[in-house]
Amino acid sequence: MSKKKIFIVVFVIVITCVIGTCVFMYQPNVDNREVQLEVSIQSTGLSELQYYYVLGNQEPFDYTEEQRGQMSLESNTEEQVITCNVPAESISFRMDFGEEESTICITNFEMRVGNERQPIPYELWSRIVLDNNVVHKTSSEGIIIEAQLGDPYIAWDISEWGILDYVTEKWNTVWMIIKCFLCACIVILAVIAIIKAEKLFTVPLEFYRNRKIVWNLAKNDFKTKYAGSYLGIFWAFVQPLVTTAVYWFVFQVGLKSGQVSDFPFVLWLMSGLVPWFFFQEGIMGGTNALLEYNYLVKKVVFDIDILPIVKVCSAFFVHLFFIMFIMALCACYGYFPNVYTLQVVYLLICNFVLVLGLSYLTSAMVGFARDLTQIINIVLQIGMWITPIMWNVSILQSPILKFLMKLNPMYYIVEGFRAALLAKEWIIGNVFWTVYFWIVTLGIWMLGVLVFKKLKIHFADVL
Repeated sequence: MSKKKIFIVVFVIVITCVIGTCVFMYQPNVDNREVQLEVSIQSTGLSELQYYYVLGNQEPFDYTEEQRGQMSLESNTEEQVITCNVPAESISFRMDFGEEESTICITNFEMRVGNERQPIPYELWSRIVLDNNVVHKTSSEGIIIEAQLGDPYIAWDISEWGILDYVTEKWNTVWMIIKCFLCACIVILAVIAIIKAEKLFTVPLEFYRNRKIVWNLAKNDFKTKYAGSYLGIFWAFVQPLVTTAVYWFVFQVGLKSGQVSDFPFVLWLMSGLVPWFFFQEGIMGGTNALLEYNYLVKKVVFDIDILPIVKVCSAFFVHLFFIMFIMALCACYGYFPNVYTLQVVYLLICNFVLVLGLSYLTSAMVGFARDLTQIINIVLQIGMWITPIMWNVSILQSPILKFLMKLNPMYYIVEGFRAALLAKEWIIGNVFWTVYFWIVTLGIWMLGVLVFKKLKIHFADVL
């Protein structure tokens, strides 16, 4: 085995061990995890109810509108189960029974995490500690409540219900499974990297050796896009700016969207659109790289491995302009650059590697299936809405649906930009999503490079 191969093997093994150790040592915070309180209830004259919760860092019964939920009920029916989503660290819980007189019978309380349910003992949930304009009594069936006019409600002290302990136990089990899965994926990628080292590691080496050619081709590609037009490369910046202005007008002016997560909507929107514009432009350019440069593909002496990189670098020029633009816009609103802003450099690398991996994969396939370009266009249109960029994932009620949305690798990048520019938080500190992102991204990159190398000998025939 050559010294070069030995170095690669040792490097991959060391990196795998370090990342695997970090994954197993990571202890997630479960305090902000939600638990579903399932209440079995039968009502007469009640069509809807509201519920409130209070967190552990607040006064026990200091209920606010920000921590409120609403449920619809079918009155005069048999017993039904309603679900109330509350954080695991909640210490008190209140149910409001509207403004009409009604009779309510609560027969059971359960807490649920995922598909696991845990009944709450009767002696705990039958103990009401606060009420207003209600008459309640306990029976063998549960709690019978006569709600009167004038804001009737009842409240429980749920700090003794063991919700946080239950959620912690369940999530520790889930996280152990997730950690084992992540480590298995890391090992698989490491094995592939060692076996296919010759093909995988030649790409960055070729990029380094041909860096001057890549630079010149990228500059020329960027300029020739708008050659012949009076305003030239100015058009590269006009379309994204106009698109952003349209979205801002529709959502903030037309639909009256206010602040999102306490940030001005225009900043929240722009910090999501900027990385997406590069992703979209880079994928489309990289996909068509071999088609546009087919005259170079047929040259035996030319290294066609650098063509997808050329198109991605060409798109990167405009991306750098918008990075500076969004930073200046944030400064105008009082969000000045600081140490957290340095994460933007890391996120640029994340986006570049993800786009490059996808570009190698799609550019290799599009010569054999030209319809792929149209399919990618449709996927990108859908992708903008499911990332999500123009709406906040926190509005989703289902924890499973939230989790599925976050599996999109672009979600990590978009939320990273918002954390770096607006929230001033460390995105890298979220070990699970950071490791997950790089597993997916490096997996896509390795797949793209291997497919590109495999089909490379046929490019001259199909283009």
